[in-house]
Amino acid sequence: MALPLVRLSFATLTLAGSAYAASVDYLRDVKPILTNHCVRCHGEAKIESGLRVDTAAALREGGDNGSALRPREGGESLLLQVITGQHADIARMPYKRPPLDDAAVTTLRAWIAQGATAPADEQPGRFEHWAFSAPQRPTTPQVGRNGWTRTPV
Repeated sequence: MALPLVRLSFATLTLAGSAYAASVDYLRDVKPILTNHCVRCHGEAKIESGLRVDTAAALREGGDNGSALRPREGGESLLLQVITGQHADIARMPYKRPPLDDAAVTTLRAWIAQGATAPADEQPGRFEHWAFSAPQRPTTPQVGRNGWTRTPV
């Protein structure tokens, strides 16, 4: 009885994984990766190698080495070659920083394989370090029995 249950669980996980790969959204999944790992050196303030990655249109336009994207051709896309360290002439990116984790690379690969679609009216992403953000006071949670609490903390 346990074996069919294991098979069903495995099949469910496999389908869930393929469903995730089929639902990569640029703004939700891809842009945060690029903003957090790439925009410091390839954004509005600093443009290394003539490449900006803060919009999908800028990725398609490319920089000194040509277009960073080849939609539906993940292995041929300069973006994937560079972040995985497989390009013959360009060092692995992000340069002198830890490599992107497997989940981020998989997300970028799936997005490119799906055609690298993005909104036409996309605004550039800006990296903002948390230390430069003003602190926000969280809302106090509501409790069922007010007599149990003495302070909002």
